[in-house]
Amino acid sequence: MEIFQEGLWKDTSFKDPDLQSLSSRLQTTILLARAPGTVNMYDRAFRKWKEFALRKQELSYFPANPMHVAVYLQHVLESTRSSASVDTAFYSIKWAHESAGLVSPTDNLLVNRVRDAAKRILCTKRGNRKEPLSIEILQDIIDGSDLSNTLQLRNVCLYVLCYAEFFRSEEVTRIRRNHIKFLEDHMIIKVEKSKTDQLRQGYEPVIASSGGSACPVSILQQYLSRLNIDPHSDELIFRQLVKTKSSYKIFCFKMADQDKRKTQAISNVKYRDVLLITTDRLRKEGVLCDVRLLVEDQSFLAHRSILAASSPYFRGLFTYDMKEKDLMECKLDQLKASVMEPLLGYLYTGNVTLDEDNAESLVAAADYLLIQSLKDIGCEFLEGLLSPSKCFALRDFAERYSCDSLKSSATSYIVKHYNDACNTEAFKSVEYRVYTEIIARDDLEVSREEDVYETLIKWVKHNLETRKEYFEELFSKIRLSSLSRHYLINQVEKEELVSKSFYCTKLVVRALNAFILHEYDDHECARNNLKRYLDVITVCGGNLCKEATCYSPAKKKWLTLADMLKARDEHCTAVHDNVLYAFGSTQTENGQSVEQYNAHTNSWIAVANMPQMRCAATAVTCGDHIFIIGGRIPNGGGSTKQVMRYDADINKWFIETSMSFKRAGLCSAAYNGLIYAIGGLSDRNEFLRTVERYDPRKQIWSDVTSMQVARYFACAVEMNGKIFVIGGQSSSGAYLSSCEALDPSTEDWASLPNISVPRQAAGVTRLGYRIYLFGGCNNSGSLDCVECYDDRKRSWEAVTRMPCKRSWVQCGVLRVTKDLFELN
Repeated sequence: MEIFQEGLWKDTSFKDPDLQSLSSRLQTTILLARAPGTVNMYDRAFRKWKEFALRKQELSYFPANPMHVAVYLQHVLESTRSSASVDTAFYSIKWAHESAGLVSPTDNLLVNRVRDAAKRILCTKRGNRKEPLSIEILQDIIDGSDLSNTLQLRNVCLYVLCYAEFFRSEEVTRIRRNHIKFLEDHMIIKVEKSKTDQLRQGYEPVIASSGGSACPVSILQQYLSRLNIDPHSDELIFRQLVKTKSSYKIFCFKMADQDKRKTQAISNVKYRDVLLITTDRLRKEGVLCDVRLLVEDQSFLAHRSILAASSPYFRGLFTYDMKEKDLMECKLDQLKASVMEPLLGYLYTGNVTLDEDNAESLVAAADYLLIQSLKDIGCEFLEGLLSPSKCFALRDFAERYSCDSLKSSATSYIVKHYNDACNTEAFKSVEYRVYTEIIARDDLEVSREEDVYETLIKWVKHNLETRKEYFEELFSKIRLSSLSRHYLINQVEKEELVSKSFYCTKLVVRALNAFILHEYDDHECARNNLKRYLDVITVCGGNLCKEATCYSPAKKKWLTLADMLKARDEHCTAVHDNVLYAFGSTQTENGQSVEQYNAHTNSWIAVANMPQMRCAATAVTCGDHIFIIGGRIPNGGGSTKQVMRYDADINKWFIETSMSFKRAGLCSAAYNGLIYAIGGLSDRNEFLRTVERYDPRKQIWSDVTSMQVARYFACAVEMNGKIFVIGGQSSSGAYLSSCEALDPSTEDWASLPNISVPRQAAGVTRLGYRIYLFGGCNNSGSLDCVECYDDRKRSWEAVTRMPCKRSWVQCGVLRVTKDLFELN
């Protein structure tokens, strides 16, 4: 096609066969950007412009001069009666230049002025604008109509439907009875074809029941009941009405014996199979063939119509005005002659015989010729060939030809048979990029992490000079905490590649320290099948009880823990260094007490008491310290603004700067080294929506933008750099289901999806990308329901129920070893 010989195409030549193939197919892709009919229309119009320019000799047609195009449009304007001809000429020139990557002369203001003028000169002058149909006019029509008259009812129904869903007349008149579905408070109408439906898939608008005399649902139901049409019928509902003596009835196009005639749709599979086999025999015998495919110095006869119907590649090649359109021969440089016979057999009959020798070549050919069904069949066959010796090669093949399913299957095979796959010669040639992706996976299935380390050393040393530069990056993917201490010291630490790298040595030292201090690195979790610990949510106290339990989201099960030392209510908790601390209670004797839970021994022990008795306070961990903020004195004491700090390392308490406001039943969260005290109840029993921020380094409180709603005994937690505030009780006494989030960087509050059950005095914590909300209370009393908010889905869902109903419950996330907390 001429447009692919100018502009960006003119100087583009590739030596690489793959790039040549891609460039050739790119032309077809560009043509497919417009419908075939549109492309042919533009091509004819562009040829007329070319003939005009060549006839006049002084004009350049491609690339074209804007002044020359403007003169040509003037010629079209004077020789036609329709502005559509000017538009077609205009857009054909624009299409040709843009397809060649050239600046279009139609972008010039002068050319556009000529086109605009053609519309004004040739278009029919519009009369007075019609006023749009308003609800007032529609109501007047309904009020003035006699709906007992079927004709008037039909017309009103048409007006109301068109108004309710902006139906065009051709759309509403094509509605059939079985396209309408009535539901409790709305109806759904299937529209099979629409002018704006570019994909021609139809659409299903939903029309709500609004009540009143103008309700489209009730008017349509009234009209349909008058017609008495079977709901499953495919009859058109808006048809000609025939006047009778008393009223109108719908006109039926029925012949005298139509109801008695029997119809049956029959599909003759045998005929279809014979037709396909006969067509393929004609190809093999060279009968009526009109194209010769040249592949590797061999020729294959075929029929254009069959190839075009079977392959979008051939359809574009033979239907668009490319140089191959009128040729009897077509050269396919990217294909192998060995696959042409089974390939053509599939295109003609849908049958193909695959084996280990031709499967990959057939998939490559199907990818080139855009035959997705053959490509899928080939990939499915190749999946059955996966083995330790072939999995890496098949994965590379799948990636090269965009076979997503085969790539996923090959990767899964490698992950599940890692040791076997790495004991093959193919493993030694694996690319760095692929190998890094594999050993970084959490779901890599190995019996021990030592196997992953040993295969890494083998891979690097196979070609040490070129691969040693990748060693540090690959070594960082080894889960050192999953190696045995003995192996780390005697094998890893002594490996020359490790000892010569400061970065690798630092990782080994950190892993050894973890063994000694019994610490866990959040950034280095074990492989899924080698994990020795679980992240569980510990739930304790509330309603003056000692009970403590834990919930594992991964196992979706509960486990009973050792009871607390003290019965607690309106207490607060915080986690520091994987230890849970519980502070205060409503009882005077327990108001100052503090205890900690040790997950390694499943026991509670008492630690230093708080300087003052406290309940309805909030606890938050910030840095290496725990802060107890606000609250009140048990047994009738008022709200306080005092703040205490606990240093767990030395088991001592310190007094911090007090808040600006006295608050009880508040909530808090920490982010970026700062503490946020939120809402609560003042000493004058006022519900607060104010927020304060504390800087522990400067020991200064400052005001922050207030919440949207005042909240008492709400919950707060930090996640992804935002502070989430959930539920609580409002100043009217209502229990809240609303939630909001503070962005500390802008100090703006934003509303969040509501929780399912309104509540106050619940326990809250974050685990990964999820927030978990436990128990609480509302007008129904204490609750046992647990809800989870997924920040990626931005939605709440019920996940479990607590072993018992509880309010003023507190919780925190602990990492526990599997052998100590086996959840059966």
